[in-house]
Amino acid sequence: MAIFSASKGYKDHCLDLQNGDSLYLFSDGIIHQFGGGNGRKKFSLKQLTDLLEHHANHDLEHIKATTDKAFNDWKAIRTRRTMYC
Repeated sequence: MAIFSASKGYKDHCLDLQNGDSLYLFSDGIIHQFGGGNGRKKFSLKQLTDLLEHHANHDLEHIKATTDKAFNDWKAIRTRRTMYC
């Protein structure tokens, strides 16, 4: 699927996954969201990967909950500042 008139080429990749491995797929939507202190900072790929790596040994429910909380807390900083400034 592509939204471009000229199709871009894709490469096949093989992954050697073991029982218990996790693979995370996400769009760039989360890392391009603005928020944080002044509302002009993006969530960033580094922030997301650090968060996932930090909680990698937990079950997926825990990882989802902590990722949601971290992202919502980060977005709320902008909301709180806007409300009180």
